[in-house]
Amino acid sequence: MAATALGWALLHHPFGPILPSAVALGYCAVLFRRPHAWLFFVPALLPVIDLTTITGSIYLTESDLLLAATVAMGYARIAWVGGRIAVPHRAAAGISLFGGLLLALLAASYTVSAARGFLPYLPFDQQLADYNNRWNSLRVAKGFYFALALVPLLVRALREQGEAALTRFMAGLVAGLALICLVAVYERMAYPGLMNFASDYRITASFWEMHVGGAPLDGWLLLTLPFAIWAVFSTQRLHFLVPMVALVDIAAYVALVTFSRGVYGACLVGVLVALAMQFDRKLAFTDKARWAVGWLLLGAGALFWGMWAMFRTGGYRALMAVVFLVAATHFATTLGRACGRVGLASASIVLVLGAVLDLALFAALTQGGLWAWGISALGFVAAAALWLKWSSPMAGGMALGAWGALAVAGALVTYQGGTAAALVVYAWVALALALVLVVKCVRHDSALTWSPRSGTIVFGATVLLALAVAVPGGYLMSERFSHTQGDFVTREQLWREAISWLDSTGDWLIGKGVGRFPDSYYKRGPASNIPGTFSFPHDEANTFLRLSSASHPLTRGRLLRVVQAVSNDVVPQLLVSFDARVSRTATIYLEVCGRHLLYAEACVSHTVRLKPGNGGWQPVRVTLTSGAFERGHWYAPRRAYFAVALASSGRSADLDNLQLIDGSGADQLRNGDFSRAGDFWFFTSDHYYLPWHIENLFINLLFDQGIMGLTVFIALCLVATVRVLRCAGYWPQAPYFLASLSGFVTVGSLNSLLDVPRLATIFYLVCFAMVVIRTERSARSRI
Repeated sequence: MAATALGWALLHHPFGPILPSAVALGYCAVLFRRPHAWLFFVPALLPVIDLTTITGSIYLTESDLLLAATVAMGYARIAWVGGRIAVPHRAAAGISLFGGLLLALLAASYTVSAARGFLPYLPFDQQLADYNNRWNSLRVAKGFYFALALVPLLVRALREQGEAALTRFMAGLVAGLALICLVAVYERMAYPGLMNFASDYRITASFWEMHVGGAPLDGWLLLTLPFAIWAVFSTQRLHFLVPMVALVDIAAYVALVTFSRGVYGACLVGVLVALAMQFDRKLAFTDKARWAVGWLLLGAGALFWGMWAMFRTGGYRALMAVVFLVAATHFATTLGRACGRVGLASASIVLVLGAVLDLALFAALTQGGLWAWGISALGFVAAAALWLKWSSPMAGGMALGAWGALAVAGALVTYQGGTAAALVVYAWVALALALVLVVKCVRHDSALTWSPRSGTIVFGATVLLALAVAVPGGYLMSERFSHTQGDFVTREQLWREAISWLDSTGDWLIGKGVGRFPDSYYKRGPASNIPGTFSFPHDEANTFLRLSSASHPLTRGRLLRVVQAVSNDVVPQLLVSFDARVSRTATIYLEVCGRHLLYAEACVSHTVRLKPGNGGWQPVRVTLTSGAFERGHWYAPRRAYFAVALASSGRSADLDNLQLIDGSGADQLRNGDFSRAGDFWFFTSDHYYLPWHIENLFINLLFDQGIMGLTVFIALCLVATVRVLRCAGYWPQAPYFLASLSGFVTVGSLNSLLDVPRLATIFYLVCFAMVVIRTERSARSRI
C-alpha cells in the first residue's frame, strides 16, 4: 500500500515525476544497503524536506514521500528476509500486552474519527481548497498512522542493533534540530536582523504549516532540544563537543526569538525534569558531586541576576564583557596553584601595564573602552595559549595578570556604553569572580578544574545565560508579557466556543472528526472572525481561482492571500494581467514582496477596483508601481512572492489567466491559468490565526477524537513516563526522553501541535520508543 501511494504521489508531483523519483530511488537504495538508516534520516529530514511554499501542495508533501518510502522499504525487507536475521538484542525492545492495547485503542480512535470527518465523501475539487476540505481529516490523521507503521521497524532495529539504533535515532533528532536552526538563523538575518529584538517579526523556519499560525516550530524545538543537550554530555571528543555546544546555544537563541511565552515556560519545565531525573538516578552522583552541582546552580543563578541587572543598565557591551570574563575566570582558576613568586611578580607587572594601557586608550579614543577591551581580550588569549604550550610559572603569572587587565577593560567598556549603575553591578560581578579565582587558587581540589571540555561547556553555558538575558529583555517580549492575561482570555474564550460545538453524545465520545475544527469555525464561529476562502472550480473544461472574502471589514493583515514564489531576480516595471469576473463591485489587492512565509517586507503593490461586466470575463492589466522590492543581503537574500487577495468584505471574485510580466518580458508565474488547480499556489494569513487552531493540544484531541481519544492519549503519555522512570537508574538517555515529552506537552497546553502531521509523527515516535524499550534489568547491557 505504501509503495502504491508513493508511486502515485511521484507521478503527480508538481515538478513532474523524474526528479522526485530519482531522489526517492536514491533514498530507497540507501535503505537497501543500510536498512536502519531511516532512524537518522526521518527525524533529520522531516522538518526541512517539504517544498510546499513552492509546490502549493498542503495535503501531499515531500515529507509524506519520505515516510512512505521508509515504510515501503522497511516492510519489503521484513517480507524478504523474514526471521533469518539474528537478533542479538532481543530483550532490548518489545511491546507489552498493555502497551499493544493502548496503541490499538489509539489507532481505533484515529480511524473512527478520521472516517467521521472524511465521510460522506466529496471530490476534492468540489470543496474549498483550504483546511475546510473533508480531506483535511486524512491529512491530520496520517501523522499518527505513519508513526504507527514505523513501530515494528523501530522494534526490529532495537533488537538487531540495541543501543546503536537508539543512538542513531537521537542523533537524527539532533540533526533535525540543527537544520531547523540553520533555516531560522537565515530567516532572522534576511528579515528583521539577528539582534533586532524590538520588531514584532515571529520566525517560522521551514514549517510552512505556520502560514495560518500555530506552533509547530515551538513543538519541534521542545521535542529535540533535550537530545542536543544529551549530545553535549555524551560526546568525549572535542571536535564533536564544540559544534554541539554551539548548536545548543543557537537552538536556545532560536527558541528565545520565537518570542513565545509557552516556549520559555516549557524549556524551564524540560530542564527541571531532566535535572530531577539526573539527581534521582541510582549511582548518578556522590555526595561531593551533589554539593558541587548545588554550588554551580547557585552561582549560575547569581550570575544570571548580575547579567540581567547589567544588561538593563549597560546594554550589550557590558554583557559581552561579563561573558568573556566568566570564561577567562574558569581558565585562570587552573593557574594560581603553580605560579609561585615568579608567577606572582609577572602577574603584577602585566596587570599594571595592562591597566595603564586600558586607561590610556579609554582617555585617548572615542571608543577607547571598546578598544581597550578588545586588546585586553587578545592579550589574555595570547597569554593563555603561551601557558598551555609551556606551563611555566612566568607564563601562568602573565595569564593571571592579563585576567586582571581584562577585568579593568570590562569596567571601562561597561561605563562607556552604559551608566554608573552598570559600572557598580559590573564591579560586584567582577569581585565575585575574583573571589572564586582566589578560592580556587588557594584550595587544591579538582572540582570544576579547567579542561578543553569543561572550558567549552562553561563558555557555552555563559553565552546561554547571556541570550536568556538579552532576548527577553527587548521591547517585543516586554510587550508580550504585558498582554499575557488578555491573550489567555482570548484563548479561553476560543476553548469554550470549541467545546460548545460538541453537540451530540457521539461528538463527546468520538469527536467531531480529525482535522474538522477549521470547518466548524467557518460554519459556527463569530461572524466578525470568519476568514476568507478560496477554491478552484471549473466551467466545462476551464479551471479558475475563486476568492471569497470575510463579511467583516478587512485590514491588510487580515487578508487571505493566495501566493506564488517567483524569482528573486525579477526585473522592475512589473505588469500583472488577468481575466476577472465579479457579480458585485470588488477590490483586488496585488503585491510582490520579500517574505519568508509571513510578514511581507518592501512590497511593490497595487489595488484594482473591478465592476460587474454583465456576468462575463473582463481583461485587466495593472502596473505595479508603488514601493520597491528589496532583495536583502547577498549572504541572506529575501525570497520573493507574488500575492493576490480580495480586499472587499462580503464579496467573491473569479480570476483566470494570471500573468506577472517583468521588465524583460518574461512571465514569472507558473500555472497562471489554473489548469493544474492549486499547483504552485499557496495561501497565507499574516496576522490572523484563530479560525484554524484551538490552541490547546488536549482540547484539540477532545474536539477531534472525543473523550475516547483524549483518554487513550493521556494514558499513552503516562505509560511512557512510568516506563522511563522505571529504567531511569540504568538507562542514561532516560532524562532526555522524559524532558522531551514533558516540554512538548507543556508547550501544547497553549498550542495545537498534533494538527501538523510531520510533527505528530516524530512526537509519537518518541512516545513509542519510550513504550517499547524494555525496562527489565536483563536489558541493561543493551540499552
